[in-house]
Amino acid sequence: MRAFAVLAVLGSLFGCEERPPDPPGRAPEPARPPALDLDAALADPADAPGFDSSAEAKKVVAEMRTSKLDVAPRRVPAQRIAFGKERLVQLTDSELLIRDTQDMKEVTRLPMTGPRRVATLADGSVLAAGSSDVWYVPRDPKKAERYTRLPLFPDSLMLGDRREKKKLWVHHGIDPTLYPYELGEAGRLETLDFIALDGADQKGFALLKDGSYVYTAGSSLVRFFPGGKKWTLALPAGAEVWRILTTRRLDELWLARTDGKLVLAQLSDAALTVKKTLDLPGTFDLATNDSEIALLRLETGSADAGARSWKLVVLDADGKEQMATELPLDAAPTTEDWVREITKNRGVVLSPSQPLVAVGGPSWLAVWRSKTGQRVLDP
Repeated sequence: MRAFAVLAVLGSLFGCEERPPDPPGRAPEPARPPALDLDAALADPADAPGFDSSAEAKKVVAEMRTSKLDVAPRRVPAQRIAFGKERLVQLTDSELLIRDTQDMKEVTRLPMTGPRRVATLADGSVLAAGSSDVWYVPRDPKKAERYTRLPLFPDSLMLGDRREKKKLWVHHGIDPTLYPYELGEAGRLETLDFIALDGADQKGFALLKDGSYVYTAGSSLVRFFPGGKKWTLALPAGAEVWRILTTRRLDELWLARTDGKLVLAQLSDAALTVKKTLDLPGTFDLATNDSEIALLRLETGSADAGARSWKLVVLDADGKEQMATELPLDAAPTTEDWVREITKNRGVVLSPSQPLVAVGGPSWLAVWRSKTGQRVLDP
């Protein structure tokens, strides 16, 4: 019950349209506590009493942020761009844009109100969630269907089911619960019974290729099939996990750790066995497919070069570099949401079926051939 009350409060703070619905038979929630003063809690130092708020002072703050920018790794995958079956999807600030990956030509555009998340399904269809509705776009975009809205928070992860094409899952980073939904009749998004993630520490979480879910619970990794078997396995010794990713084999996964290590571990019913470890320090965002690893990190400029830049690197499964390229680091804005602004177009995704890698977000997108570094779509 406490988790649902927390969701309700944070929903009002972060602009969520509604909190995740109570499961069938759940008692009504108690009255919400008074809203927190987030403006005061997150105020920019430049706006503090006694601080010189002149244009020159704000310029100095922005320059310091740009030269000494320190951002934490992206805990959840990029969800404004996604690769699917011969599709590249981008959710801009006003529409859903779908391209054909064979020639990067536009397939369709759909208007969106308050765009938030996009995901691709195994059959090539697309799910796009906004503040007021959800679009389901099958391979034939003329058959797109519109559904009722989906509650989401800044760190919510939206996933399409591996087996059922009209079922989706949402995991909120503030709540150790997995919420399933179904695209029902007459444009309704139906709420199904939720799944409590016992012991979840809200760090590593992923949907594996066999339809099972995994999540970190302190020093353990929990794996389960919805409505089926469940295993609790000891994590390999080391720093905490901030991202879990899939690889070619169904019984293996990648564990990205805060110490810059990427650990390939093999799953069994009894244990997790380390197969190899790659050293990838400074990684901000990370993506994998069956044969490649793409990472995005901030590169520190030399004393002569000065300014830093983003660097995109694609490795093969053994850690051998296939391509690398630098991307600009825009000047940090003076507003309090400067971290979001500097990173909103720096999500990285790999195609599951073609040698393509993309970096982007709502207002910037570029695509390269991952084995040669040839750019095939310019921003």
